[in-house]
Amino acid sequence: MIEALVFDVDGVVVRSGAFGQRLRRELGLRSSELDAFWRGPFDRCSLGLSDLKKEVEPFLERWRYPGNVESCLQDWFEADSTVNAEVLDEVGRLRRRGVPCHIASTQEQYRAAYLESTMGLAARFDRLFFSCRLGVKKPQLEFYRRIASELGSPPAALLFIDDQQANVDAARTAGWSAERYAFGDDLPSLFARYEIASFL
Repeated sequence: MIEALVFDVDGVVVRSGAFGQRLRRELGLRSSELDAFWRGPFDRCSLGLSDLKKEVEPFLERWRYPGNVESCLQDWFEADSTVNAEVLDEVGRLRRRGVPCHIASTQEQYRAAYLESTMGLAARFDRLFFSCRLGVKKPQLEFYRRIASELGSPPAALLFIDDQQANVDAARTAGWSAERYAFGDDLPSLFARYEIASFL
């Protein structure tokens, strides 16, 4: 039986990608130019090994970004802050009935804090687990094992919901129940497969 739900952020709780689209559209950047940052320096930041402000600064000049580091982060976080009202409504219903709901996401420290405080997700979920604090990220199996240990739950009793199949597969390998869900999909139907509707 499912004891708690664990949600990814980007693509599930929050619509993401708008900032990257803006960079491509307004600055004419190619995906390869962005990937040089996302698949290198950002990886270190998401593991808590480096500071995003330091890592992104040299890329701003390369990208011809019309602003400084602080304005870039503000633009980025605001652009990728559209919440999935359906997910948050369902989470609210579950928590009111005593079903814990948590966040598990690959994030660096500044956006993690933005999600928690500015966007108020800390008040909407029971616990928030971010890779920059755990020192591991999806789809590493240790990411899931560490969270299950922190929660004190059998892995199979945790239902993980993520928009990336690789992360879902890794969660299942770690013993979790897991399903793929993307922003706008039918969440009640997903819940029904685990008889979660009976909680509501």
